[in-house]
Amino acid sequence: MKKVFIFCILISFFLGCWQVKRFLFKRMAYENITGCHISTLNDPREYCNFVGKLSFYECDDIYLYYRDSMHFNILVPFVTEGKVVLVNVGYVRKEEKDRAREIVLQILKSQKKFGFKGYLLPVKGSSIPLIRNDVTNLEFYSLDMEEIGSNFKLPVLKYILYSTSNDFIEIYPKMILSLQKPQLKIMMHFWYAFMWYAVASIGLVYYFLGSRKKTQASPFSK
Repeated sequence: MKKVFIFCILISFFLGCWQVKRFLFKRMAYENITGCHISTLNDPREYCNFVGKLSFYECDDIYLYYRDSMHFNILVPFVTEGKVVLVNVGYVRKEEKDRAREIVLQILKSQKKFGFKGYLLPVKGSSIPLIRNDVTNLEFYSLDMEEIGSNFKLPVLKYILYSTSNDFIEIYPKMILSLQKPQLKIMMHFWYAFMWYAVASIGLVYYFLGSRKKTQASPFSK
């Protein structure tokens, strides 16, 4: 019982540290999303805002990236400063993904430069268990930039531009749905950290008081 109690205290302390880490990360992200504004991708940073134009990379590779059970994100390769950057231009319903890809390709072939407004996120290697990427149909459930980069002659940026406003959405607003700017709940993690540290502190005080009473009640302490 004693070991279980100590284990619970340690878990509470660990959860408090984890929430502090999340608080610091989101505070940094909030500073970037409110204070970092760029028009080129020479120096990309996480959650940095981008407003500018990009040129389409000459290829027919339009990637579908899993969003949830009902939707897929549309990733389009663009070129800037000698590098390829994948732009998430929006998401579509699962049943409309093939049609949306055809429409995007038609627009890309008729227009070379496109205006974007969005934010940058690094590529994360998370994957869905038991589901593999369909490389043949360019449908991805996890992103491997080395795997994708092998299709291009230029190096691929390790960031994805999540576009919240672009030409594709304006042309087909009913099919290509707009991405939303992330809502960062910073103080939530601060209060969670306070709660877990309080639980750990109360448990620690209770443990020491209980141990002291047992020591005083022991016949060997007299």
